[in-house]
Amino acid sequence: MSEIIVAEASAIAPQTQTEMGQFMEMLERAARDPSVDVAKMGALLDMQERILNKKAVSDFNAAYLAAKLEMPRIKKDGVVEYAVNKNQPDGPKKEAFRFATIENIEDVIAPIEQKYGFAHLYDSAPRAGDGGGITTTITLMHRGGHSITSSFSAGLDTSGGKSNLQGMHSSHSLAKRVCLMSIWNIVYEGKDDGGVASGLKFITDDQKQELVALMRETKADVTKFLRFYGIASLDEMEFKSFLGAKNALIAKQKSESKQ
Repeated sequence: MSEIIVAEASAIAPQTQTEMGQFMEMLERAARDPSVDVAKMGALLDMQERILNKKAVSDFNAAYLAAKLEMPRIKKDGVVEYAVNKNQPDGPKKEAFRFATIENIEDVIAPIEQKYGFAHLYDSAPRAGDGGGITTTITLMHRGGHSITSSFSAGLDTSGGKSNLQGMHSSHSLAKRVCLMSIWNIVYEGKDDGGVASGLKFITDDQKQELVALMRETKADVTKFLRFYGIASLDEMEFKSFLGAKNALIAKQKSESKQ
């Protein structure tokens, strides 16, 4: 009897829910039969695990595709502005570009995730080197058991006179936005031009990190530095100001090295 059960189970390659149920029934019958060979039973249990994993991936993919069809474009509810006159930072402001806050993204995505059996969580760790910062990983889990991950590393945001703790929080918020949008492959509503439409070109992340490193080395007063350029953070620094800012910090670095 046990040989028949094992032979039946090995011959079935379950594809449908009905076939899966039949296969599981055969495994249960084999497990209750004391005459079933332990090695063969172990092989069947391994087969069961592979089949369950395959089903979990299949269920994940089906639910992901269904949820993706309902995912809307994300509205940019946040605004980055800069002073029209850099010598009057509290004066009239002009919009540089818009972005979506993590709160807005979560509010849009969470109900759709719940509808299709998904949930996500974040994990983070300090980023070694490159001026510090944080690496954030998002895990998208499905009730069927399968999950996928996506990670993003962000430098420590020390702009605007932030403390290290505040800078880490700002970097983590940015990394969460990127991870969540990335894992669902969602786009923003409207053209994401990063301020091009307003006639501005901002410094890149690499240039920002270069300035951060120089400010740390020279122990520059970040608040005074930003005030001089009429900005609240390095994210708002225009490309045309980069070379002057860099050269000023290098000059300060050379001057201090001679003392």
